Amino acid sequence: MKFLIIPALLAATVLTSLEGTILTGPTEVPVVNLPMALRQSNYTCCPRHPFNGSCVHCSLQMLLQWQNQPALAAWWKSQYKGGENYSELCSRLDSAGITYCATIGKNDIAFLEWSIKTRRGCMAGVGTTKNGMGPTHMIILAHLDSEKAGILDNNDIKTIHWYPRDKFLAWWKKSGSWALTPLYHPTAPLVP
Repeated sequence: MKFLIIPALLAATVLTSLEGTILTGPTEVPVVNLPMALRQSNYTCCPRHPFNGSCVHCSLQMLLQWQNQPALAAWWKSQYKGGENYSELCSRLDSAGITYCATIGKNDIAFLEWSIKTRRGCMAGVGTTKNGMGPTHMIILAHLDSEKAGILDNNDIKTIHWYPRDKFLAWWKKSGSWALTPLYHPTAPLVP
């Protein structure tokens, strides 16, 4: 009897040790570490307004790329450009059969934290118009921890922009607290 118990206990110990190593290993920073080749610059719908383009669509394409949906990202780019609001985007996602999760107007920081914890990242609306309506721009929240937030801006895809967590969250809340992510599987983390 003891012979059967010891190997089972040993196996459980090894599995627990491996599990702990996997779950508590070094964290990739930023969590959404999209390779440069997969980043999408904001494409314009009007040459006179170089940044009046497709920030929502670019952000969605990058998240689809990150979540291993390159064909879907390419299809989305071929279909949509120009400005987009929350209800139009949700309607288009529903029509395309794209599974997603979203929040708007609820200051749902738990949603942002969940999107980073699951390594999906999320689109986040930032900026407000002169009349206080927002957001005016869509970025990707690529990292969020207890101290800082990292964003990937489709107007400047070469770098992750870092903000103090509280300042980013205040900016996002003031902008209407819109966030959305597709629900596919992100790439595996880098192995150190």
